[in-house]
Amino acid sequence: MIELEKINEEIKSFLKISPLDHNYLFKVDNVIMGCGRINTDGTNKIEFLILNQYRGNGYGEILFNELIKEVKRLGYKEIFITLANDNIKAKRIVEKGKGLQISSQPGTVKYVIPIV
Repeated sequence: MIELEKINEEIKSFLKISPLDHNYLFKVDNVIMGCGRINTDGTNKIEFLILNQYRGNGYGEILFNELIKEVKRLGYKEIFITLANDNIKAKRIVEKGKGLQISSQPGTVKYVIPIV
């Protein structure tokens, strides 16, 4: 079973995470595989991470798609993500998810993802 579990306010406070962010643990069969964040502080960006030992099994794409569903539920029309240029797998996931490259700087590339 795939689950996106919202991190509660007490943990966010302890970790000094902005209360404006939506932070999630990504679980499969109750095992934490990674995490994701939706920044709603005006930057409207997402971030996601799959733990090293679970990479290469398609979990990044699943997590990305779950975060996009959550962004849509929150009512956003677009969301941004910035990736390292050498993060080829994440770039493929974002591009497959209709992400459009909008800028590039040394070492990073920024995408906008329209929410439909």
